[in-house]
Amino acid sequence: MPILAGSGMATWESTTAVSLQHEVRLLVESGLSEVDALRAATTEPCRFLQHSELASIQVGGPASLILVSENPLDDIRALGEIELFLQDGMVMLDYVSAP
Repeated sequence: MPILAGSGMATWESTTAVSLQHEVRLLVESGLSEVDALRAATTEPCRFLQHSELASIQVGGPASLILVSENPLDDIRALGEIELFLQDGMVMLDYVSAP
């Protein structure tokens, strides 16, 4: 049975990055592997909602993603160190080039 992070939110709009990061961290602390916790917040909700095309990065596809400073598979807390945030292919936050 797939686990879906963020599925307890009242509305999609109420989902914040901080609360989702916290939920993913709690999943790992509860025994889920880092990779499975990341899947619970990314690919599994897309598949459940029957939007598998949103679950991958591909040429011509939507590009909404974050770039973090460290590997979250080594330490899930790296999700809190966002360097770059892209939504629909547009840079929304760029901490790397910020002064």
